[in-house]
Amino acid sequence: MDVRGLFAGMGLSTDTVLKLVDDGMALLPPDAQKQANDAVAPVAAQVKADARWVLLGAASAAVVLVLVVLHVLGLLKPLTVTMGILYYAWVTVTAIEADDQVTKTTMLVYWVVFFALVQIEDSALGVIPKSIPGYTLARTVALSIVGVPTTSAAVRLFESVFGFPPRGGSAAEASGGAGPKASDALLVTVGAASGLDPCDLYCVLQVVSTTDRPPEGVEGTKFKTRNRNNQPWNETIELRPLVSNEAALTVTLIEHKQLGANQEIGSARVDLTDLKFDAPAEKLDLALTDANDAATSATISCEVKLVSAGA
Repeated sequence: MDVRGLFAGMGLSTDTVLKLVDDGMALLPPDAQKQANDAVAPVAAQVKADARWVLLGAASAAVVLVLVVLHVLGLLKPLTVTMGILYYAWVTVTAIEADDQVTKTTMLVYWVVFFALVQIEDSALGVIPKSIPGYTLARTVALSIVGVPTTSAAVRLFESVFGFPPRGGSAAEASGGAGPKASDALLVTVGAASGLDPCDLYCVLQVVSTTDRPPEGVEGTKFKTRNRNNQPWNETIELRPLVSNEAALTVTLIEHKQLGANQEIGSARVDLTDLKFDAPAEKLDLALTDANDAATSATISCEVKLVSAGA
């Protein structure tokens, strides 16, 4: 079975899947992270695979086992309905407070799909899906995929149903159809940081508008690289949907602290206006400045590329 092909079919690239694993691991205490890594290392070495894929496989197997047990006990649907309401209600409120356009669109589609399923299941037509073996499990997985902004499943579903992208579609039509579409993307490959003492580092990428219009598409959403201890990331992150290249990319380098708050080392800004779609990637060495706009000793290498829809 081609696992990577399965994820690609769900709109998840390999980098996106591994980033989700890293983000999940980052939620664990350091001791638990070490125990998990030590447990999967022998298996990863034996199958010659990235340890994160082994972790994902083990976690997925555990989740499926728990879901099957809950299904057999008749507890799966009430628990998933309760969690589906409480958790995603919290995500929705957080997105509204942060004015996160991508997550707000994702939650809008999630709630529409969620309550449409509830209405169908409670109607006379409910006997049809309920008669399908494994429907409750499939329903849980499908809602989970729709409810995760990283998959872009909600945005694609929105475009499929309404024929235009959320927020960005009307802006493109108002400009006469010129400019990028909402399914265009910015690809950023983060290379390596230099000019620093050894420490645990990660980068945060964010697209910000350079005009007075409200944020659209991916603008305002923060993307985090893996944590690296003075090693090159060589990590490619896809920022999608990009609705306009009248924007800038901010790259922020942050030191992860085991105790206390993380420390921002510096940031740099890349203007996207002059970049051409589907041209070769631009290789950049960015000098970072601190919060007071003063130069630091740190630099970071990266490549940026605008990719048009269908390219």
